[in-house]
Parts: sequence; C-alpha cells; structure tokens
Amino acid sequence: MTTKALMTKATMIEAVTLKLERVRLNIVSALRTKKAVRTVNIIACGFVAFFGAFFLLSSIADAFTAPASTSFAYSLYTIGVTDVLQGPIGFLGGVSAIVLGAIMAIQQKIMMAIPCLLGGAALMSADTLLTSLGLTF
Repeated sequence: MTTKALMTKATMIEAVTLKLERVRLNIVSALRTKKAVRTVNIIACGFVAFFGAFFLLSSIADAFTAPASTSFAYSLYTIGVTDVLQGPIGFLGGVSAIVLGAIMAIQQKIMMAIPCLLGGAALMSADTLLTSLGLTF
C-alpha cells in the first residue's frame, strides 16, 4: 500500500471520528442521567472501532470483469448476470420494488419507501454496478 493511500485512509478515519465525536457530544448534552451518558459513550466507541477497523482492513478496490468464456465460472456468470439480472427476472424485480416504494411513499411510509426505491434502482442497474464497484476486500 502506498504512503498516499495510507494518508488518505488516515484523513478519512480522522473525519469520521470527528463527526462521531460531535454527534456524541450533542447527544450527551441532551441527556440528563449518567447511565444514559455512559451508554451513549459505549455505543460511540463501538462505532469508532467498527469504522476504524473497516478503513484499516479494507484494501484497494479491484474491478470485477466477466470471466473468460472457456472457464467454469462463465456459465455461472451467464446464468446469474445475463439471464437473471439483465433478463426479465431482474427487470420485473426492479420495477416491482420501485412500484412498492411509490406505494409506500403515497401512504406516507417514507422509511419503507426509501429502501424500496433504492433497491429497485440498484436492481435495475445491477449489471453495471457489479462491474463498476468491483471487489472491495
């Protein structure tokens, strides 16, 4: 790993830590009992530890490419990505999730509508997301 990549990770960890500390201080100032403050401090430490471990243990992302047509994984890739995600099953799943999200938004169930809409949009473009995001670990 290069020095520049390590410095970038260090600045990202610092930024996340400062944001979490600011949120923790706002919550602690609103609370009255010592037990509640202690609980918030434990939760904040857990978040900092989780995100710190995530940033430190993650490696540089590598793009995922389709396997060669002669390999065994090509048949699985063809069935999973081409036939299911790009085919009628993926289209129907994406459209139905978006319609369900729209219905939930009309019923003022916003917390249910947001994941449905995002999931439907992700499912509609899952083939491009698969190759553009790549492997993060």
